[in-house]
Amino acid sequence: MRPARRIGAVVAALASALVAAACAAPPTSGPVAGAVAPRHRVVVLGDSLTNAPWDLADRVRWIDLAADGLAAPSGPWSGVRLQQGDGLGGWATSDRGVASGTGPQVEYWDGSWGYFTTWSYAGKPWMFPPVGVPDLLVVALGSNDIGVGYSPQLWADGLRFLLDHYEDRACLLVFPWWPAIYPDVTAWADAARAVATERSCDWVDLRSEVGPPQPGVTSLDVNHPNRLGQRLWTAVLGPHVATDLHRAGQFVMPPAP
Repeated sequence: MRPARRIGAVVAALASALVAAACAAPPTSGPVAGAVAPRHRVVVLGDSLTNAPWDLADRVRWIDLAADGLAAPSGPWSGVRLQQGDGLGGWATSDRGVASGTGPQVEYWDGSWGYFTTWSYAGKPWMFPPVGVPDLLVVALGSNDIGVGYSPQLWADGLRFLLDHYEDRACLLVFPWWPAIYPDVTAWADAARAVATERSCDWVDLRSEVGPPQPGVTSLDVNHPNRLGQRLWTAVLGPHVATDLHRAGQFVMPPAP
């Protein structure tokens, strides 16, 4: 696991991005008559670390902020708020770019639920989007699979079950950060990484990218990210979501500054 200074570095990088976005000049051109903004659909399957029901109404979770970062005209993490979609268990929409005529509409399905494991979706088709298929599937699970005693192999089979539900979709597998006081879970992370390689999914291990959760970035306990923790997750996962949509031919990456 990374030392505490890794979180400090991520916070500093995120702060720099926020300042740059805030200083960016607003677009001077309005919507183009007759133009249809691109629409991207992302499905996120996860547990309470992602769902964060205590922050659901304010739309400040990493999935909300990442969608804003894709759609916002002034750059990633600009802090725009979302227009409410169908709410929990429905499509939510971030269409800031559509309103300005400079960006896409991003729709995302919050398919994450407290206490859920990979196998919690089995036999529950209503937990999946009822209309259409996503451009990108994000699976951000693991804490509960390990907590209930699933072996690394059973955990890997659960990931395959979810990926099979969205066959041939672009995919991103996310392994959660992990408290230093908990037992080592490298075997489960290795199993998930192997599935990602097998299925040609993008892979992020937040244990190494963000480091272990620490006081100041968690809420409720030593594991659930608070609002700052959600922003730390966003700083890592947002660019992956954008890149994966781009690779799938569904998103045009903005020019480098």
